[in-house]
Order: sequence, then structure tokens, then C-alpha cells
Amino acid sequence: PDASLPFFAVDLVPSWSPDGRTIAFGRRFASSLGPPGLYVVDVQGGVPRFIVRGDNFWPQSIQFSADSHRLVAANLLQLVIADLRTGVVTQPIYVNNGVSYADWAPDGESVLYGRAMYFPCCEPPDSGGVHILDLVRGIDRPLTDQIGVVRSTDAIWLPDGKHIAHGDLRQGEVSAV
Repeated sequence: PDASLPFFAVDLVPSWSPDGRTIAFGRRFASSLGPPGLYVVDVQGGVPRFIVRGDNFWPQSIQFSADSHRLVAANLLQLVIADLRTGVVTQPIYVNNGVSYADWAPDGESVLYGRAMYFPCCEPPDSGGVHILDLVRGIDRPLTDQIGVVRSTDAIWLPDGKHIAHGDLRQGEVSAV
């Protein structure tokens, strides 16, 4: 390729389903597939299926549930869940501070997510940080440690479903709760 030309990735943040049958990805630009947004495609090929509209920067943190039937993503600063069997996409909670990443609990009953913005001057501490949304009970709560609400650039569930790794995972600064 010509090094003088700018490089733009069209598809972002691919995620493989646990059963190995499906890939989800974010398409940044409108194309022959359709609008920018979240798509899924069979690993054997075929036409990708449009799930939900996004833009040049979203969706992010696309994660499959353990049973490979649902997706969670941070999309346009909100949390979205897509049921791939029915095609229904929901926004289970509105987050005024925006969602920056999301991850399924291994049991599929909760979602871990980070709130993108926090203004200490005028908001309670639990308005930001890492949160857990219990999808079964409809309860959203901040993740806390000995210091208070956990603030992190990334967080993921560990396979045991009881612990969470968090920190700046890109910089290798990680701790567990």
C-alpha cells in the first residue's frame, strides 16, 4: 500500500462467539452492507447481518454471552444488548454519564460496564466508575473496594464469575476485586 495515504480501518473490535460459529464486529462507515453499526457474520462466510446502528467510533467492547445467543456492547455511549435469536435489541438502562465498555458475567445474568464520565464537582461518587447491572433483578450498582467506587479504564469478569480484573488493561496496570 501507498504509505502516503491515510489508513482507515472499516471494521472495528471483532469478537468471536464462545461456540466459534459467529463473529460480531463494528462497521465504521456506511457500505453496501448498510449503515455503520454492529453486525454479525457466520464464520463460514455469507452476508453479515445488521444488528444496531452505530457511528465512526461505536460500537465498542462487543462481547458474546457464554451461550453465544446474546451480545452486549457499548454503543453511542449507551449499553445495548442484542438477542441474536430474535433480533431484539434493548437498552436495559439509560446512563447519563455514558458507557465506555461492557462485559458479560459468565452466568449471563449480569453485565459489567464502565461509566465514561464523572464530574466530582456536582455528582455523587456512584455516578461514575465501574458498575454491575443485574439483568434478572433489574438492579444497577457501582463496584466498590476499600477506597470507594472503583474507577477504571477497563474491567472484565474473570472466568470464576466472582472476581473482576480492572485497571488500565492497555497499560498492564491490573488489579482484581
